[in-house]
Amino acid sequence: MAELKWRDEAHKKLFNFIKDITTLEVVTLSGNLTVGDITLAGDEKIDFKKVMDSIKGAATDDSAINIVAATNIDIDKDIQQFVKEGMSTEDKELFNMHVQAIQYAQEARKATFEMLLSLVRG
Repeated sequence: MAELKWRDEAHKKLFNFIKDITTLEVVTLSGNLTVGDITLAGDEKIDFKKVMDSIKGAATDDSAINIVAATNIDIDKDIQQFVKEGMSTEDKELFNMHVQAIQYAQEARKATFEMLLSLVRG
């Protein structure tokens, strides 16, 4: 029974890993987020996962978040993209940062794939 649990857990981790390396999702938000107590640090740096986990359900009524752009790219290069209509000058700057983030992420993914291929090839 313990072996089945271990195998199921390994399968789940492998599936999540494959899903993670075969899709790229970048979302750029703007706005104001006001929250109560949140955890910012982990090992002397900002831990964004802890920040995002702390924010869930803690936003106050004066918070306003807008999506400037959202992009999802699958391994077969299918792309779904949302871009805010009527962007302000600040939104356009954020959109340029969004495009750069996609480019950097694609370069990092390429390097990861190349590393994995080199490991497989030996």
